[in-house]
Parts: sequence; structure tokens; C-alpha cells
Amino acid sequence: MATLADLRATIDEIDQELVALIGRRAQVVQQIGTLKASEQEVVAQDRQEQVYASRRAWAAEAGADPDLVEALYRVMIAHFIQEQRMQLAGRQGIAQSAEDSPRQV
Repeated sequence: MATLADLRATIDEIDQELVALIGRRAQVVQQIGTLKASEQEVVAQDRQEQVYASRRAWAAEAGADPDLVEALYRVMIAHFIQEQRMQLAGRQGIAQSAEDSPRQV
């Protein structure tokens, strides 16, 4: 029979894997952000709804609480949207600065 310490060590291992996967997901989201050219593309409301629905289904299939999984994804996606907004604003600011800078003739 596993001890409390054994089970906690197992949870720590699982959490380490989850954090690594979140980091991997964040890297892909950052790459995707470089391809988005508008606020509408960043928010991608239809895609968000597809993600929430599919993750709820995956949770149910895995025996996880769909409400918990959706809540986690809502927090994660809100964070990534904010990061992509900053990426977009930075690119637009750079483009605007280039347009506003005086040209040498």
C-alpha cells in the first residue's frame, strides 16, 4: 500500500509533466501569435469555443471533471490571448514607427 509521501511524490511527478506541457504549449502559442495580424485573429472566439468543447469531452473520456478542465483552459487561454495582444501591439508599434520615421532622400 502506498504511503501519503509516495502518493505526494507521484503527484509531484505528474505536476512536473503538466508544467512541462504547459511550457511547450506556450511556445507554440507564441509562434502562432507571430502569424496573427488582427485583434479578431488573436481573440479567435470560434476557436476558443471549439477548444472548450473538445477539452470538456476529453475530460469526460478521461474521467476528469469537465468543469475543472474548462476552467483551467479558460484561465490559460485568457493569459495567452493577453500575451498575443502584446505581441500584436509590439509589431503594430514597430510598423507604425517605421511609417512615421523620416525618410532620407
